[in-house]
Amino acid sequence: LRGRFRQRRKDRNPSRGDVPARERRVCRRHANRRSDDPGGPGHRGGTRSRERQGRHTEDPGVDLVAEQTMRIDILTAFPGVFAGPFGESIVGRACRRDLVDVFVHDLRAFTTDRHKTVDDYAYGGSPGMVLKAEPIFRGVRHIRRQVDEPTRTDRSRTVLLSAGGRTFVQETARSFAELDQLVLICGHYKGVDERVATGLGAEEYSVGDFVVTGGEIPAMMIADAVIRLLPGVLGEMASAVTDSHYEGLLGNAVYTRPEHYQEWRVPEVLLSGHHERIERWERQDALKKTYQHRPDLLETVELTGEDLTYLRTLQQNENG
Repeated sequence: LRGRFRQRRKDRNPSRGDVPARERRVCRRHANRRSDDPGGPGHRGGTRSRERQGRHTEDPGVDLVAEQTMRIDILTAFPGVFAGPFGESIVGRACRRDLVDVFVHDLRAFTTDRHKTVDDYAYGGSPGMVLKAEPIFRGVRHIRRQVDEPTRTDRSRTVLLSAGGRTFVQETARSFAELDQLVLICGHYKGVDERVATGLGAEEYSVGDFVVTGGEIPAMMIADAVIRLLPGVLGEMASAVTDSHYEGLLGNAVYTRPEHYQEWRVPEVLLSGHHERIERWERQDALKKTYQHRPDLLETVELTGEDLTYLRTLQQNENG
């Protein structure tokens, strides 16, 4: 079923070590997978052709190697939130083309009490509810068992979405895109028991200096940012390379038809067909946008002499 989740339950006693998982897989089934295997527990991923080192190159001479299809596992107390976003647009196409496997796991499936409790009051009397450690530990351990041992050791990372984490940036997305498995734990309520981060070796990440209801939307954002960098997902990898933040700068302005709309026209240089002039204009426009909106980014970007001259000109014009 395209664009829909697949669900699988296992009839085991959750009080035992091997916990059943309620999973929803956002992708169609691999064509060569058995009809009785919905891609749930035990699925080790398919294969994809990924280029060696600089795998985004379009050089037809680059050797390709078969590797696991990247697997993204999301652990959440609210799996219904993910019912739509992963079935649409670029990410939806990536799933349907088997370029990535995305699984959503219901945290309540890893509880042991009849009420499926995932949160409790905070010690010390602080207001708000805290997600319990036990179901998260069971869930993550189950998820990690779905990939081979070498992947668990070297090519899998676990992330806890938290307002107190380091900021997720484009460079983080690029590093995550090199993995075979990414596990995203969605925080909620007041927070998550601190023993989750320490005991599971989870890296804490935030998507910005603001607070949202839970980690579900940030998890979607991170998954989207990573998936679009996978080989074959974008029709043209150059589209990602010229995005804002990919190389540290904001992206330059872009235009499409019509050439003339009301009193605004497309810059003449973009209609010239002169590639060198167009590249110079795009670079300078990206520098200008970054200088105006995010000057802090210029401190970490590698700038050429021509870039520095242009930035000094902008500063002089600004100062009159």
